[in-house]
Amino acid sequence: MSTVDGVDSAVVDASQSYEGLDRRSRVAVEMTLTDGRVAQDASDLVTFVLGVAWSVGPRQPSDVVSVGFRGSPAETVDWKDAATTAGFTPLDMLDGSRFSASTDDLTTAFGPWPGDVPDAPPGIITQP
Repeated sequence: MSTVDGVDSAVVDASQSYEGLDRRSRVAVEMTLTDGRVAQDASDLVTFVLGVAWSVGPRQPSDVVSVGFRGSPAETVDWKDAATTAGFTPLDMLDGSRFSASTDDLTTAFGPWPGDVPDAPPGIITQP
């Protein structure tokens, strides 16, 4: 993701924790857009980032995948609306620019885990 023009940085974190005796796996993606850049279509960017998250191993996420967007224009986008438009039910909205999507939604959109690493749509991030 960090090779996409207009992305300043991207971090993918796959981790595990325990809730009692249950092992939980989670994936979180944080993308920072280069200052002055915007998503050409925020719902396409949500789909791309969730697709990348769904391709991450080594363990399938237990319940949700979390994504976040940073950068001055990214923080003005209605990411809840973008996720809904893309066909996902945004859960756990945090500060307007971070949310989670259920593994059920991701399976419906991308097929069984792990999905293929998607290619970024051309021009997904542009100058305003």
